[in-house]
Amino acid sequence: MEFKPHKIEWSGEKSARIWDYYSSNHHYRNNFFGLQVGHLIASYIYQSIPLTPSAKILDFSCGMGDILEQLINKSKSHYTFYGTDFSEKNVEYVTRRFKGNTKFKGIKFLRDLPSELPDNEFELVLLTEVIEHLTDEEINGTLSEIYRVLKPGGFVFITTPNKEIYEAGEQLCPDCGCIYHRWQHLRVWDRVSLSIYVEKFKFNPFIVKELNWTSWKSKILTFYKKREKGGLVYIGQKPKN
Repeated sequence: MEFKPHKIEWSGEKSARIWDYYSSNHHYRNNFFGLQVGHLIASYIYQSIPLTPSAKILDFSCGMGDILEQLINKSKSHYTFYGTDFSEKNVEYVTRRFKGNTKFKGIKFLRDLPSELPDNEFELVLLTEVIEHLTDEEINGTLSEIYRVLKPGGFVFITTPNKEIYEAGEQLCPDCGCIYHRWQHLRVWDRVSLSIYVEKFKFNPFIVKELNWTSWKSKILTFYKKREKGGLVYIGQKPKN
């Protein structure tokens, strides 16, 4: 095989390969965003978004259900929880993980969009650490789908890295020369670009914030350090009328 450095052309099949590998290797699994900070995500959502006592909450592309677990565990109301994912392995895993949990109402395996989910069904839809992995076509389909399934007045909750230094995440395969982002990121977002893109889909901004997902102990330890905000949160609301 001739060694020739070249940029990867991501496809659904290639993405599935790398994420199936990461999911099956516990050394990578421990780095998953939801596993590390899912408890902080759940607390932030419940403190920031005014949900009704019987809200239906959907984790869109929920992966292995780490954030769902924290949302369920921290739920103090009569919320019900749902998931979707494009990986059959993840759907099977999440189904087993929440078997018998009365607050969890199931996960749908998605092959394409729009899905069979009903219109105007959910009060909150999460899209955590997903949007940086998507092509333009996939982002448009995903945001259109989320808008469709949200109730009027419902909220979308999006997280993504903020102003990521993309090249710092790239690596090269010494065998074939393929250069790719180790976490399969396709693009970099900041507060302005994410707001402009999401609001093309008729969402009204509710909260747009740069922040670090750290515990209060970590915040105390780094209080005097000037650090770039590593995370970005966008909460948008579907118009009520």
